[in-house]
Amino acid sequence: METDKEEEINKIKSELDKHLQQGSENVEAFKEQIRQHSVTICAMEERLNKVVKKNKDYQSEIATLRQTISGIYIPFILSDLNH
Repeated sequence: METDKEEEINKIKSELDKHLQQGSENVEAFKEQIRQHSVTICAMEERLNKVVKKNKDYQSEIATLRQTISGIYIPFILSDLNH
């Protein structure tokens, strides 16, 4: 009878240790996932910042080109109207 209780206690302890080990492994796996996601997020933020800067540069270039075209096109039309 006493041996049966000891075996049951040892079995429960073994199962508890197994679950604790699995829990620790899961925690470590989640920590690694978080680390990888953080790296991915940082890389994507850097890419986004570069794209936003390029977009601003392109918008500025477009505005400059529009002014240049207006400066060329309007005098051309006016000279055409005068002839």
